[in-house]
Amino acid sequence: MSAISPQLRASARGAYRSIFRAARITFAGDDEIRRAFAIKTRNDFQAASLQTDSTAYTESVQLANEIAEVLRKNFVQGRRAGDGVYNIRITKETELGSNETIKNPAPMERPSRARRREREAAQAKCGSSSSPV
Repeated sequence: MSAISPQLRASARGAYRSIFRAARITFAGDDEIRRAFAIKTRNDFQAASLQTDSTAYTESVQLANEIAEVLRKNFVQGRRAGDGVYNIRITKETELGSNETIKNPAPMERPSRARRREREAAQAKCGSSSSPV
């Protein structure tokens, strides 16, 4: 175990602020969710601040930064507008992926069971066509 350096503590404060900025943007207009997220985040950061192992502390800071990035890029808010219709609020940071991988999936390898059946069928076919001597 080693002491937590001032640089690492500063990094944790930056990650904390980054999460709250991302939550403020992501959960804009949904005060109940934002408050619940803030309480959970504060509790988690307080628990993590008691860490004395710098490796575990570094991992916690890295996780916080990843959470902030996911909040910014991969979360959207949807509100019901009518009968089966939802309005989705997308921010300027929301990652809009293409559906090319869905439209044109890579060829899948056959499962081992299917390959085994094919091999057994080929062997049975070869065995049945040859005449015993």
